[in-house]
Amino acid sequence: MLARMVAIVFVLALSTVRTADASNSESVRGRVVAKSERPPPSGVLSTWIEILVEDKEGASPTKVFIPYMSERQRLPGIGESCDFNYHIETIQGAVGLKITKIQDAKVVERFTCQGN
Repeated sequence: MLARMVAIVFVLALSTVRTADASNSESVRGRVVAKSERPPPSGVLSTWIEILVEDKEGASPTKVFIPYMSERQRLPGIGESCDFNYHIETIQGAVGLKITKIQDAKVVERFTCQGN
């Protein structure tokens, strides 16, 4: 039963990312300056990693959110230069180690990085 619930949550999280309208997709390019801790696995809550991206020297970092699926998932490292494609939506669940709801979150659809 638990395995089935985990599979359903996994599919729902993926569908959230994949259903974004490509015409509403935006992007940010910059250096990863911080990221949240990995949330504990959950078969009930959506789980997210918060990434802070510095796209211009001196500007406030941009927050983007990546759906978190497993410990083996590739995540950008601090200091890496990355391109993030994202869309805006409301998210809720575990962001790092906090349970929260965020309106107008920049949810990453895909990203590519070069080393630091």
